[in-house]
Amino acid sequence: MKVDAAKNNIRQKYLLLETHCLQLMETLAGLSDAEFNKPHNPGKWSTGQILVHINHVFELSSGYINKKMQEPDNIPEAGLFTGAKSTLLNLALKSKLKFKAPKGVDVVPEHVDFETVRVRLKQNLKAIKDLTEQFPEKYIHKAIFKHPVVGRITLQQTITFLDAHFLHHEQQIRLFLHNRQ
Repeated sequence: MKVDAAKNNIRQKYLLLETHCLQLMETLAGLSDAEFNKPHNPGKWSTGQILVHINHVFELSSGYINKKMQEPDNIPEAGLFTGAKSTLLNLALKSKLKFKAPKGVDVVPEHVDFETVRVRLKQNLKAIKDLTEQFPEKYIHKAIFKHPVVGRITLQQTITFLDAHFLHHEQQIRLFLHNRQ
């Protein structure tokens, strides 16, 4: 029964992530190319660059999990403090703290095409959805993902992180959109 509840929780967390992503993309569809590519502040990323970064995070996260699933019996069990670390990470993302993007997800192009980002985001969401739906129940409590700051977390915690990370950047984008008016 616990596994069924965990699978359902993962499904619900994924649906929330998908809803957040698609709603923001709908909001951004009306931006001009110049607005989409305008840095939020001097030396900061544009909305398009933030979305490229989010796509990098989605791709690298799902790629890492898929790689680990090639030898699932080698994945460590979630530890006693896994939930606490995950909660702290998500609280930090909800705060007004600023973070430096980890290496690998910190490189973004100078100019970004909205439609390319939108298509890529939909592809990434489908890949994450497929991953969550096909994830074997017997590994639900394994620490499948290694976050660069907090270390190993479960699939459910990973999806929660991906949504918290998305919302962290969505807040930046919405503030920029509000301030440009």
